[in-house]
Amino acid sequence: MTQLVAKSCQDAGQSIRRARQKAMDAIKKLYSSLPKDDIKRLEKEVDELTKKFIKSAEDICKAKEKEIRQG
Repeated sequence: MTQLVAKSCQDAGQSIRRARQKAMDAIKKLYSSLPKDDIKRLEKEVDELTKKFIKSAEDICKAKEKEIRQG
């Protein structure tokens, strides 16, 4: 069961990173219409959100693995 949880955690991380890549691609399309300061701010926000959600997913997975081990 813990292996299944670990696999799900990896899948969640990959999904989050794919969402980050899509967001970055969308931001790159705005290069010509927005000031560079706004572009950098948006990129930074996306990176912070990515880190936040990956950490959250990892914490949930660790808690679930611990719960499974304890029975």
